[in-house]
Amino acid sequence: MVLILPRRIAAFTGSHASWETQGKDGSSLPGRQSYEELERQLKEVFKERSNILHQLLKTSKELQGIKVNLQSLKNDEVSIKNEVQKLLELGQNQREMKSLQEAFQMQLNEAAEKAEKQQATA
Repeated sequence: MVLILPRRIAAFTGSHASWETQGKDGSSLPGRQSYEELERQLKEVFKERSNILHQLLKTSKELQGIKVNLQSLKNDEVSIKNEVQKLLELGQNQREMKSLQEAFQMQLNEAAEKAEKQQATA
């Protein structure tokens, strides 16, 4: 029985030593130490992979939170713009009402003056 290691695993381990020993029947078998070393290295790789996945998940959740916050800020911005627009319209209406009030007051004053003149001449 021959153990064939993928090049990636062999390259990852950084080991150039042979992991194979001769079996009783003359076939090449991996040694126990080689298996244990390989198992240890694979455990390290999977532990690192797990840590990376955990960090990616955490980052993904943080990014999702940022996305939600940005959308909320955009919604707030739209709402604020609408409120500012309403305030500007109210301000314009208030100015128009004041202008109308002043015009009515002037007409009332003129009518009062005319009435006084008519009473004075009568």
